[in-house]
Amino acid sequence: MAHDVSGWLPVFLATTSCRCLVVGAGRVATRKAKKLLEAGAHLALIAPDLSAPMQRLMQAYPAQIQYQPRCYTAEDMQNYQLIVAATDDAVLNTRIAQVAQRLNIPVNVANPGHLSTLLLPNTLRRGVVQIALCSGGASPLLMRRLSAYLDALIPQHYGDLAKLLQRFRESIKTHFPDIHKRRHFYEKIVDGVIAETVFSQRYDDACELVKQRIAKDIYATQGEVYLVGTGPGDPELLTLKALRVMQQADVVIYDRLIGPEILKFLRKDARRYYVGKARAHHSSTQATINQLLIEYAKAGHKVVRLKGGDPFVFGRGGEEMLALQAAGIVFHIVPGITAATGCAASTGIPLTHREVAKGCLFLTGHCADEASAFDWPALAQSGYTLVFYMGVFHLESLCQRLLRAGMAAETPVAIVQNGSLANQQLTFSTLAHLSRQPPMDHTHPGLVIIGQTVTLSPQYRAPGCTA
Repeated sequence: MAHDVSGWLPVFLATTSCRCLVVGAGRVATRKAKKLLEAGAHLALIAPDLSAPMQRLMQAYPAQIQYQPRCYTAEDMQNYQLIVAATDDAVLNTRIAQVAQRLNIPVNVANPGHLSTLLLPNTLRRGVVQIALCSGGASPLLMRRLSAYLDALIPQHYGDLAKLLQRFRESIKTHFPDIHKRRHFYEKIVDGVIAETVFSQRYDDACELVKQRIAKDIYATQGEVYLVGTGPGDPELLTLKALRVMQQADVVIYDRLIGPEILKFLRKDARRYYVGKARAHHSSTQATINQLLIEYAKAGHKVVRLKGGDPFVFGRGGEEMLALQAAGIVFHIVPGITAATGCAASTGIPLTHREVAKGCLFLTGHCADEASAFDWPALAQSGYTLVFYMGVFHLESLCQRLLRAGMAAETPVAIVQNGSLANQQLTFSTLAHLSRQPPMDHTHPGLVIIGQTVTLSPQYRAPGCTA
């Protein structure tokens, strides 16, 4: 039975060489014993028989387990610092718990669990860093799922970062006696290039960087910029690196493709600047955005530039990268799922398919009405899936040029708006129909996918229908 843990204080118990008694040798006892053994405890194990999992555990930890093949007696409770009652007999477990409580020995009880005075949580380890999760037995499955989620979310090398901070702790304290400067120095390590160097598995290089900054008495260094792709819109399509960087940002510069569900992952105290661009209406010019990135980085901030999709696929990330490079600013690129792959996946449209389309082309729709923009005959005859970014505004002209270049009038077309989001809109049509009568508001951005693979979508409907 689960019990309310709101009145419990999570603590960490020193278990190295701790003498623990485990009564029981079944599946539950094995799981609990394994947690104690991994933490360095020494176990006395009492049970008339051993399960196969417990036998394997004994083989893995021969020096830490003393097995006594017999039934439990009340005299077994002496001289232990922790007791685990994990037999299949609830009555026996209750007796063990009552004796342990009279002796003031912490006890963990498998069943009935409410008799426990000590809980053994799920633990995630990153070197010296440990994270414990516990629901008081309310949902072991949920705890395992959360543990697996955090395991994927938290980089393995956070333990190395903690080791680095421990290694230089006294040196940093000596060089920066002022607590505010010292805290700022630590922040620059944890949220900056030194941490990224550790995460890149270059621990020794990271140590050299710390030594250099201490030697130069640097506590406020020049900042850096991260050009981050946030994917097509669904926040669950963020990469783990994008999420980590967003939560460390001092300053965030974002455009109109970044929705509120993405922004909620930002650090609460981060400064936010909207620099969105719509056709014929730019809240900020690209030159202004470049200057913002440079100025805030020079002021020592960790700057994150959020972009829909991928920064290097029609996101002008290359222009910002070159501006930062020319200004001598340290920058990092965090790729994202680009709109083409994200929208295609969310609509079930393969961008390539054997014997249908052996390739795909990503094209800008901004200049789709210009005769010289592309080799239109080559596009029309390529047999590739064509994906036009920002293609809705020039949709009529785009279709007309492909028709004149020889593409078949009945070629299927899909228009995806708000791709990957709950309010996604998917419209199917043909090249000929769209060349005469585009079906939607031109001011609303969307992705245009042209080719035979469109009909393979499970959502495909007759041309002119909205899925």
